[in-house]
Amino acid sequence: MPRFRTTLSLLLACIACGLLLWVLHRLPAPQRGRVGQGGEPGLLFPAALREVDYLMIERTGFRAELRRGPDGWILRHPLEARASQTAVQRLLDACERAPLRGRVRHHEIVLRELTPAAFGLLEPQARLVIAGPRARAELLLGDLTSASNELFCSFSRSDDVLLTDPALIAALPESPFAMSDPRFFRADLRRVSAIGLRRPGGAYIKLVHGAAGWTLTQPVSARADAAAVAALLDALTEAEIARYIWPTADDAPPDSLRDTRGRLLRYGLDDDASGAQIQVWMAGDPVGQHIRLGHPVEGLPGHVHALTPDGLAIVAVTNRLYEAARQPLDALRDKRLFTVGEADIQHLSVHGFGEPFSLRRDASGDWALTSPVSEQAERDPVARLVDALLALRADGFSEAPPMNSRTGEIARIDLATRHETWRLLRFPAEDDGVEAAVVPLVFHGEPLAFLVPTTQWNSVAGHLRNPVVLRNRMLFKLSADSIRRLAVRRDGASNRVESVEHDRHAGVWRSGLPDRSVNRVALDAWLAVLAEVRATRVESLEPVRDAARYGLANPYLEILVDLTTEETLRRVLLIGELTDGGGRFASLKGHDTVFVLAPETWRPLEQSLLQPAAQSVPAVEPVLPPSKEPE
Repeated sequence: MPRFRTTLSLLLACIACGLLLWVLHRLPAPQRGRVGQGGEPGLLFPAALREVDYLMIERTGFRAELRRGPDGWILRHPLEARASQTAVQRLLDACERAPLRGRVRHHEIVLRELTPAAFGLLEPQARLVIAGPRARAELLLGDLTSASNELFCSFSRSDDVLLTDPALIAALPESPFAMSDPRFFRADLRRVSAIGLRRPGGAYIKLVHGAAGWTLTQPVSARADAAAVAALLDALTEAEIARYIWPTADDAPPDSLRDTRGRLLRYGLDDDASGAQIQVWMAGDPVGQHIRLGHPVEGLPGHVHALTPDGLAIVAVTNRLYEAARQPLDALRDKRLFTVGEADIQHLSVHGFGEPFSLRRDASGDWALTSPVSEQAERDPVARLVDALLALRADGFSEAPPMNSRTGEIARIDLATRHETWRLLRFPAEDDGVEAAVVPLVFHGEPLAFLVPTTQWNSVAGHLRNPVVLRNRMLFKLSADSIRRLAVRRDGASNRVESVEHDRHAGVWRSGLPDRSVNRVALDAWLAVLAEVRATRVESLEPVRDAARYGLANPYLEILVDLTTEETLRRVLLIGELTDGGGRFASLKGHDTVFVLAPETWRPLEQSLLQPAAQSVPAVEPVLPPSKEPE
């Protein structure tokens, strides 16, 4: 009997164990716990990651380490470089948003006789370490679930297996260099004080930034083209790293690549290679940053090898920077002949292009001719001349010819501001019957000539050869109140003078002849013309040696205007022969300039100022019929 009971007990125990195992194996899925209380859903990282200052990402084939410093995130491994702040923040945001969708607790894993390998956590896809001053978390990312809509993961200090969104693994970089800042060169351009360019077979070029802007100091001393320098700096700051050539993700970089001559030579980055070198000095930095550009990158068109400024990596950058660094010296020179504005010019003198002339600006800003005549200048033509001179730009440069290398007169243009003076020389052109494409212009004492396009120079030369257009065309402006007496001689007849005189006290005009009266209609027309006598053009600035040529020896009209002002007591206007266009030559007596007056200016002056005086008739008494006496 006891033996039967023992056997029965063992049988029942076996049946119970079998039932238990059957129930466990019949469970459809593990029971999933929730983060938080009351079954509320939670996040994989329940706390914000604002204090994180260390990141480590380990994936198949690489490991990347990043630390946050005072200036932002820095990539520490596999090389030291500035990290992309955007990429790091994007990863941290993905971690903060990663949901906790479920949990497989440790006892369930044990009960099911599962291991971390069943979840892909023995050899995880990635390992992520996030640390801060008060906490550290190491997260293993394993396989996707069978439905591929969830990702198994686990924290190193927990035996539970968690489920989260697969977007977390997608947010991790595929390469450590994906976390680096893609910008090849980072700098505040306002602090750049100098740039050096070294190219094989070419002269070393140095540009220095000072109070007057960018200047070339080597191999010549000249102004630099601000736009060209700005384009060079833009190409430098806009250059992006397209690929890391060395080190690779699994390389351990040395402290510097500068001693690795074989590697530099291979990529065309050594001192004797055919690439280019750029040295950039910042304000307060006497050493500067050295950049080397080498051979084209095979399999990546439009890119060249480059050594990073810190010398720790060889990368591929766009060849725009390479082309900017290898541009010729002429491309960096300022091609403007002058850098001042029209308002700055105070003096202009021209010799050798025809009749010499000089202009000077007075205190009020108006221009005046000082030679060949001393008269006011016409504002618009002078402004066009000065603007055309200041707008001259060279296409290139050449050595200046020796002063005694050409025959003929060397034309010159002298300009001056209040603080600077320039003398621009134009050497005689070769007399071969062929017009050159460029005109060499040389500043006195300078070794190089500016090669200005001939078409551009011809537009300036036209102004230089015709100074008559610069003379002010205004003969005079007289108000009626300033005129005391008007007189006119016609056709050179000295004994036939018509005159009228203004009685200011009575406010009337009186005739100069007793038998004549004032022709008021004609006088009003005269006064309207004399209020502003302006010529249509200037015919000549030379002294009138051949007055008969213009009909001024015996003028058609000689008009004498006596004035009330003490500065000028009389104006004498001489009007001579007709011109082809119906105008007449005219000149002010005592002046050298010959003008041309339009018909609407001189024709009113043909009218006689006087008219016959009205005859007085004696009074006649009326004749009355005889009166009839009354009968």
